[in-house]
Amino acid sequence: MRFYSVLSSTVATLFLLLGCSKPGKVPLNGKNLNSSSKEATDAEFKLGNSGSSVEIELAQPFSQAPLNGFLYGLDLAGPNSEAKTPDHLIHPLKPGLWRYGANWFFHRGAEVQQKILASNTRVMFLLSDAWPHGAGGWESGGTAPYHPARATEYSNMVTDYANRIRDLALSHPSKTFFFDIWNEPDLCDANVCFFKGSQAQFFSVFKTTYNIVKPILNAAPNVKIGGPSNSKFNFEGHLRPFIDFVQANALTLDFLSWHELEPSAWNSVRQHVTTTRSYIAGKSAVQAASIQINEIIGPGDQYDMLNHVAMFSELESLGVDGAAKACWPEGANVNNWGGSSNCFNGTLDGLLTPNLTPRNIWHFYRMYGQLGNTRAVSRSNATTGSVYTFSSPRNVDGCVQTVTANWAQSSSVNVTFKSVGVTLNGKAQLKVEKVGDAGSVSVEDKEVQIDGSSFSYNAPCGHKEVCSISLCPNSAAGFIPAMHILF
Repeated sequence: MRFYSVLSSTVATLFLLLGCSKPGKVPLNGKNLNSSSKEATDAEFKLGNSGSSVEIELAQPFSQAPLNGFLYGLDLAGPNSEAKTPDHLIHPLKPGLWRYGANWFFHRGAEVQQKILASNTRVMFLLSDAWPHGAGGWESGGTAPYHPARATEYSNMVTDYANRIRDLALSHPSKTFFFDIWNEPDLCDANVCFFKGSQAQFFSVFKTTYNIVKPILNAAPNVKIGGPSNSKFNFEGHLRPFIDFVQANALTLDFLSWHELEPSAWNSVRQHVTTTRSYIAGKSAVQAASIQINEIIGPGDQYDMLNHVAMFSELESLGVDGAAKACWPEGANVNNWGGSSNCFNGTLDGLLTPNLTPRNIWHFYRMYGQLGNTRAVSRSNATTGSVYTFSSPRNVDGCVQTVTANWAQSSSVNVTFKSVGVTLNGKAQLKVEKVGDAGSVSVEDKEVQIDGSSFSYNAPCGHKEVCSISLCPNSAAGFIPAMHILF
């Protein structure tokens, strides 16, 4: 619990005025949901509603795991070259998830481990990347994990990594880890093959792997097991049969996962998540499983800030537990895997240019990461275009903050914070930054007056710009954001 130097009566008065209780998640009612949906609530506006005016109710906080995750993203060109990506370009992002091959993590030296663990992120270990899974050799059983001749070798590898991950988790008890059994088992074509075999053979490998790792990882409750991490959402063809299989075999999963990589995938992800949640309700093996979209943003959208903003907005409004940006060939030729890949060139999956200059999406990820894991309900009026908002009653710096993206046809967005807090002389520090074609620009950093419990500001956040607007404690003024006393 964090207090500033104020009279205890002031704190008591705040509770009476706001009617505050212990914060918990407030589900949001978004488009395509009806009153019978479990997401439905009295909050009738969702993050990402249309409009050029935004109202943020700071007295209705809820938890949200940050969705600014990565798939690989560091430099793996040499045995110790992971140090190429400087810490000052990683730590400000406060990534919510880092998905990494178990073999790369444990066998590339200490640099990659230090960078990922120091970022205070949750870590998802991808087991299948430690197994030779190229198309060559599968026909003869040379690299097939289901082939009897490889059974012992595969079992030994799984056991080894399960032991390593258990020990790491026990040494970091406050950190969450995920054990992702296989990557894109539904994908095998002329260009890439992650699993060459029948669906039944994959299900058998999944069960074998689960039965090896589950007893080992039971010793570390902060390790979550799940899958199948399909390359796309194919409910009838793959995800539903997978759910039926784990249910029939009593393989209790902590998360279900797939990838959303189609152009403008944010348009369809709501239907995918709601379909899955509806189906798993009442199925004991998966009914408590969280949803992880552990690869998002396709190659054609990878540098487009709107697609990142819109995807985060949809996933947050659905209460998705985690996401990781996919990595692709660098530059315009997204099919040229023979060239530079931002999976391994130190650019954080393309958030940086090859010479490590931040792109606009890096600045959006940084603004979003500052919000931390607490959100406030945002409402916006319905006008032409869209305004997306992500708001926190208490960000990582102890400030009230909103990140607002303006895709409406307007030159500004009027932002109103409600239930801001208690002040001794009505002062706070306003900090405003925007990102657009000109890059990142500081707009305001000044002392402002807080009249009553709300504050309005007309943010000069124009079309296709993203703005961060913060009200921070002014120690000289004694400003106390309302939510500070609730934690």
